[in-house]
Amino acid sequence: MKYEIRIRGYIQSHWFEALEHIKEVDKTTILRGNLKDQAELYGVLRRIQELGIELISIIPIEEEV
Repeated sequence: MKYEIRIRGYIQSHWFEALEHIKEVDKTTILRGNLKDQAELYGVLRRIQELGIELISIIPIEEEV
């Protein structure tokens, strides 16, 4: 499933290499990409927490068929 994860601030691109990084003008970053299962999603969330980054939102994105 594809997810869009919004976090506060700008980050180093190598922290989440498997996800697309979009830097917004409001000083937030969107991480977007496919995660194979919930375990992989939780891994990304754990990494966000370990780095002390503020999580704003997680949005699952329905893929077009």
